[in-house]
Amino acid sequence: SAAPSSGEAAKRAAAVVDAFVSAAGAAEARGYVRQIGAYLLTAADGPRRAFGQRTALYGLQRPPMDGRRTALRVGPAATSLDELLPLALPFAMTNARGQAVVSFDPSQQQLKAEWAKLVGGVAGGAGGPPA
Repeated sequence: SAAPSSGEAAKRAAAVVDAFVSAAGAAEARGYVRQIGAYLLTAADGPRRAFGQRTALYGLQRPPMDGRRTALRVGPAATSLDELLPLALPFAMTNARGQAVVSFDPSQQQLKAEWAKLVGGVAGGAGGPPA
């Protein structure tokens, strides 16, 4: 299938942010996730040209596309998705989502189920790094 247009990608990213904000339990986590999302929605619209005599491009960089993945680990001490959401959001709302995997300690079956429900319900199941 064809890559989504920038407008479609922005709508999808905004939907991911909204879902992650809704999944956060604490007001502080909701605010933090919302701020990260707002920053990324603004910053992740491609490289920009700098002004002046030098030619320079600046903007966000994605992880290298060499097949390696970033592992986000939910350990036994985690108490809610609030601890995972801010770390997973930059992957979940960008084209780097396929480069992250969320790993759960065996004692975290409830959080794993909450995560699976969240990412399965966002944008047709492509809402975040897989568990």
